[in-house]
Amino acid sequence: TKTEYKQANIPMLPNTRGDKITKIQILVYSISVVLFSTILYFLDYNSILYLIFSLVLGVKFIYECVKLLRFDDYDERKVFNFSIIYLFLIYLIISVDKILISFTWIKSKHQILLKDFIRKEKAKILLSFS
Repeated sequence: TKTEYKQANIPMLPNTRGDKITKIQILVYSISVVLFSTILYFLDYNSILYLIFSLVLGVKFIYECVKLLRFDDYDERKVFNFSIIYLFLIYLIISVDKILISFTWIKSKHQILLKDFIRKEKAKILLSFS
């Protein structure tokens, strides 16, 4: 805890900069984690299913951090515990999403565009022989 770190003379952010700055840093880092988590969809690494779940989890994570920042009596352990759950679920969703894509239950946007492109090229070739 904060007092134990202070007694041990270990410079942790709450002891060196204060609680308010620490809570702001937690919020900023949480927002960046959520943004980088959702980027996987836009890089076409995961499907829309992943994006939906990651956004729902991300909003909940940021909400918990905002509550920590706004309310002095809010238990920090709730944010800490949810951050562990958040990361676990994000990794789980990445894995499940990849399995679903490999079974072609859901398609990535590039797979759909590629099939559409191939279909159009086949049509052009067939028309050129007519």
